[in-house]
Amino acid sequence: MTQLRQFTLPDLGEGLVSGEVVGWRVRPGDTVTTNQPIAELETAKAVVELPCPFAGTVVELLVPEGATAEVGTPLFTVEVEDPGDAPPDSVPVLVGYGASPPTTKRRPRRRSARKAGPEDRVPVRGEREHTATAMARSAADIPQMSAWLQIDATGMLRALDELRDDTDFAGVPLSPLLPVAHALLRTIERYPWINASWDGANHEIVVKRYVNLGIAVSTEHGPAVPNVKDAHLRSLPELARAIPELVARARAHTTSPEDLAGGTVTLTNAGPRGVDAGTPILSPGESAALALGRIRKLPWVHRDELTLRPVTTLVLSCDHRIVDGELASSVLRDIGDRLEDPDQ
Repeated sequence: MTQLRQFTLPDLGEGLVSGEVVGWRVRPGDTVTTNQPIAELETAKAVVELPCPFAGTVVELLVPEGATAEVGTPLFTVEVEDPGDAPPDSVPVLVGYGASPPTTKRRPRRRSARKAGPEDRVPVRGEREHTATAMARSAADIPQMSAWLQIDATGMLRALDELRDDTDFAGVPLSPLLPVAHALLRTIERYPWINASWDGANHEIVVKRYVNLGIAVSTEHGPAVPNVKDAHLRSLPELARAIPELVARARAHTTSPEDLAGGTVTLTNAGPRGVDAGTPILSPGESAALALGRIRKLPWVHRDELTLRPVTTLVLSCDHRIVDGELASSVLRDIGDRLEDPDQ
């Protein structure tokens, strides 16, 4: 005896209400097993694998590739042999976040621009739509202020060279982002209010005792800010491995929703794009974001002599409701001191 079962799009969490079907891995007539990934779904925060909660034969795919479905929308129908393997009214949860298996050939995305005379109109969905909404909300709701500081990067670069010779960092790609991240984490210990958020509903400032360090990453789908969970508890080698792994997943578009949720402070690196400085916009729910500019040789006074030194610019943006100018200046100077003299 067989029975038809429909899979409806389950609750995606994090306030997400819809997702786009990136591609189906099955076709009608294919046999599927329980928890077999059968589709990729793009939410506003990540691409996730969609598992089948039933074992049986695919009868119909109800949402075409490239289409967006709301939570609760039927996605596909499976003919099952044993109707007792799941209650008729169950709504299964998503499992198996992350990348597709290497053997899976991903079907082309249907997100090409629509021609409108001399204009191209590109649909705004998924991560780009989520980012645009978050940035507009940040600019509208948060009074933001920024401070700049130029520093001599000689000590920071010397410390990086020493780490490259350390066996604890063997095989780890090291960049100036690592010492800046480490300096930021140590400064937060001294000035915890830059790791806080504004709770307007309860008229409270929430100072967090944990640090989920966001790393801003540029991807083909727009910027993403995954975060290193409990970064304050990680050793320097652990942090050195976590940052490039996070960046790689974001650029491969395999970041999980968990990676993107719960950030407390953000770090961004404008240096690889050849920019001296930039003013980061705060992520909603955070009170500070730090940007690192490119490192280049400039005239610099060192020990009362004018010479060429590697120089970089740090820019700190803050929620002015939480962080005043004095605190922002103290934080930036503390980070700069740690980078100029890593031995401390």
